[in-house]
Amino acid sequence: MTASLTTLISRVQAALLDDGTRYSTATVTAALRQALKEYNAVAPRFAAETIAAVTDQNEYELTGGDFDTGVLGVTSVHLFDDDGDDDDDNPLAYRDYLQDNRQYIRLTDPQPTGEYLLVGFTTPNTINGLDSATESTIQNYYDQVLVDGGAYYAITIRSAGRVEPINLNKDVPKVLQETAQRFLAAFEAGKREAGRQKPRPAKLDTTWDFNPTSY
Repeated sequence: MTASLTTLISRVQAALLDDGTRYSTATVTAALRQALKEYNAVAPRFAAETIAAVTDQNEYELTGGDFDTGVLGVTSVHLFDDDGDDDDDNPLAYRDYLQDNRQYIRLTDPQPTGEYLLVGFTTPNTINGLDSATESTIQNYYDQVLVDGGAYYAITIRSAGRVEPINLNKDVPKVLQETAQRFLAAFEAGKREAGRQKPRPAKLDTTWDFNPTSY
């Protein structure tokens, strides 16, 4: 799992060659919050949760368990297999929707009591220590993406605060802008890479089967 908020703040400040004098904890925290929001827009966490089916019931509210971390979108619904070996062969037709800011799914065909629905969905990644989160869920590999994004937004915040002072060196805005663009480029590249992660497929793809004996 990725680093905590405290560690990420230190890494952003180090990337900016700062000890907290120019880029305070509050500034970098705000910057990381924005960077995390943008990261989640392209690379949310993929999760799955089971729901007990009820005979003749089409609609289910996604609550409890991992659903309570916040559902961004539904990726698939399967009929859960107790043996765990053929969920992919039992996709269910559904549509998902929001009502009163709560996430629901509606099955085309209701399932009988005793069956379980396996719902795949996306949920926001969190950083331990940020906005009351107690867990960091992003892979360690992508720590640097958040550092790049945090550095970019920290510079942007500081630049906005430096517009008014009349003693501002005329070269400072240009240098800050050029530095920010380098961090932005790295942040965008990192988000694109993270966004290539794929959710659990709705059905196992068997359209191409490699057979080495045929060559």
